Amino acid sequence: PKGSVAWPLLAKTVVIQTQYPELYNPWRRYPTLVQTLEEMYERYPTSEEHFLIRGLRLRPLEEAEETAETEFPSPSVLVPEDSFLYPFLSDRHKYALLERMLRYPEKPGEGRERARFKGLSRAEMEIYVHLAGTVTVEARETAAPPESRLWEMLLSGDEAQMREAAQTLKEQGDERLLEATRQRLLEVMRGDEDARRRVSAGNALALIGDPRFRLDAWYLPDEPLLGFVEIPEGPFWMGTREEDIPELMERFSGERERYEREVPQHEVHLSRYYIARYPVTVAQFRAFVEDSGYKAQGGWGILSKLENHPVVGVTWYDAMEYCRWLTGKLREWDGTPEPLRTLLREKGWVITLPTEAQWEKAARGIDGRIFPWGDEFDPDKANCAWTGIGSTSPVGAFPRGVSPYGVEDMAGNVWEWGYDWFDEDYHRALTIWYLASPDSGRYKVVRGGSWGDRDTRSLRSDNRDRMHPHGASGYVGFRCVASSPPGG
Repeated sequence: PKGSVAWPLLAKTVVIQTQYPELYNPWRRYPTLVQTLEEMYERYPTSEEHFLIRGLRLRPLEEAEETAETEFPSPSVLVPEDSFLYPFLSDRHKYALLERMLRYPEKPGEGRERARFKGLSRAEMEIYVHLAGTVTVEARETAAPPESRLWEMLLSGDEAQMREAAQTLKEQGDERLLEATRQRLLEVMRGDEDARRRVSAGNALALIGDPRFRLDAWYLPDEPLLGFVEIPEGPFWMGTREEDIPELMERFSGERERYEREVPQHEVHLSRYYIARYPVTVAQFRAFVEDSGYKAQGGWGILSKLENHPVVGVTWYDAMEYCRWLTGKLREWDGTPEPLRTLLREKGWVITLPTEAQWEKAARGIDGRIFPWGDEFDPDKANCAWTGIGSTSPVGAFPRGVSPYGVEDMAGNVWEWGYDWFDEDYHRALTIWYLASPDSGRYKVVRGGSWGDRDTRSLRSDNRDRMHPHGASGYVGFRCVASSPPGG
């Protein structure tokens, strides 16, 4: 009946409030915001980019007139990038589950109740937003952020101060305060703060417990697919066009022969696979070492970094051993989510290192862009020498550098081992259907650049470099893929 609460809509509101606070917070001020997002998601196909709107005129709740009309015009052209709506409409991979929920049919079907906000008045929308807000009101009232002195110590960038503040918070024994601090640090790390402050927030999280990772799942990400991101089957543009080399040399420096390793640019077709959102962290590698008793070959203080930093100092063989171990764990574990469970147990898939083609597609998407985020270099989007951090950084501290598929840290932070043997003319031998790498060689491929790179050429998604598989470096780590065995 009109005026009653529809439980599916309330559940939907609570999900947004708990899982997408970056949407819920502005929704509290603009009660018809989610109605507009539902309309836009429904009206425009996922594959189109011109569904956004420009010149958005918003009226906050305290300024709105006592009318039933919404504060949004019908969507027409483009949304400006500085609008808070822009991420939800442009980052279709990161917000895929939210989009699916907002597209849910407005008309009840068999066994389904109303799950769209369409047609509700502003006053009715305010009721849902208010009711969702009461779910955690007690926690919000009792779990205030830490006092300003401790907060600034956590974000100081000074390790001694950060450790002292973290120890003080732990000794207070207030779990609600700790959780509130974790959530606020996450907001800083994923927000609009400068890079140094974001990295400090991530480092502080490592000291008080990073909630993004599951202690009961070998510190894999606390996400539906344990941090694995689907890369759909299809073609993409791999490599560099030879005619672009002079311009690239002028923009990013470097010898011509380094660019010629990437020639020609050509279309490569890949089957579906899943790639890890982040490089393997210190905590994840430690879980492997402690569980298996493996003695790593590398000697660069493999487990000395903060736990949410990428592990470094690992050889190619160390990385492959981790992948083999994780393959076994995920095949045996009852908690492995679908479809990974079936693919690993029944289809012969494995956890391994990405091939060159798999890595490059995940980094640059299908449009041949130069960096994961586009064609222009930006030190705020990657941890490199120009950013000024001077070391590895917590994974996920450069959210604006995310790839088109939602994969992070693919430019900078650490070079990443690839599965393939390095071949100078490798690209020239590839066909439209991707073939396995050379059967043997002296070096293995590394990709992505690192925190120490001043040469921005190295951070390009099509840049190729090499390292001896028994070598180890404080600049080199790795990430995993789930796929059919390379070459199989």
